[in-house]
Amino acid sequence: MDEKRLFEACFSLAEGLMWEKTTSQLEKLPEQMYELSVMTENFVSLSKKNFYQVENLADGQEILIGAIKYLNALAIPPLRGNYEWYEYSLTILLELANPGGGPNQSGLPYLLRARNGIEQLIEWANHPEDE
Repeated sequence: MDEKRLFEACFSLAEGLMWEKTTSQLEKLPEQMYELSVMTENFVSLSKKNFYQVENLADGQEILIGAIKYLNALAIPPLRGNYEWYEYSLTILLELANPGGGPNQSGLPYLLRARNGIEQLIEWANHPEDE
């Protein structure tokens, strides 16, 4: 696993979750840098813990990094230290990329709707933001 890329993705997520869109006060920066470091390390640890879900795939590492980046795009800060949110969300994204089992017929309506939602997300992602 490319530890540097994993760390960078987790750092970027932690940074995005730390602050609201307003600028932090300068005197709190040292305390916040420590918290940012702790959050990053916890996200890295949780990512490694859940990597088993996709590690058998040829592009497993790309799936993991992509899932972290996807969470960063979706997250609404501040979610400081909300590791449960991260682990649950990451687990779901990895499960969707590499299902470990399947639902019975009762799960089919949801899966069909989810497929429509994913297709819509792909369409949005294929269009530049300036259009």
